[in-house]
Amino acid sequence: MVHRNGVTESEIEEETFNKYVRPGKDAIWDERACSIHGFSKDDDRIMNADEIDVVWKEFYEFIGRHIGRDQKGVLVAWNGQSCDLRWIYKLFQAPRSVLSLPVNLVFFMDPSVVIKHYASCKLNAKLSKIESYELGTIWKYIKKKNLNGAHNSLVDNNGSDRYCYS
Repeated sequence: MVHRNGVTESEIEEETFNKYVRPGKDAIWDERACSIHGFSKDDDRIMNADEIDVVWKEFYEFIGRHIGRDQKGVLVAWNGQSCDLRWIYKLFQAPRSVLSLPVNLVFFMDPSVVIKHYASCKLNAKLSKIESYELGTIWKYIKKKNLNGAHNSLVDNNGSDRYCYS
């Protein structure tokens, strides 16, 4: 999303940032999270990934290419308030952490929270009669087709983006 002179312009960027992170050897592998996302510590995508400091530097550069110095960015993550972003913020606040959010990435939005909170939202269950607030359910309601690959970070990201721009 680009905001210039009080006018908001919405664009979906062509370049995509989709990287996996290889956690440290002392990482805790939560069984439930692994089953939801389909990962394990032996997964090739994880074993062949870079560590967080390398991936985060690349993410910083990606943000720099898409959000100008005088612009403010929004980080959008479905269920991010209770999951993804909570863990990212813990990384920044960890003792001796050298990681930080890019200075122009100042807002966070969890579309699932917005839909649930605002009863006037067309996607709120009171108006839409949807059965759940899972991204796949919302996607199917809007697009009339399944969101294949849900819980894959890129699929979830694209689904959240398309929801925000619809």
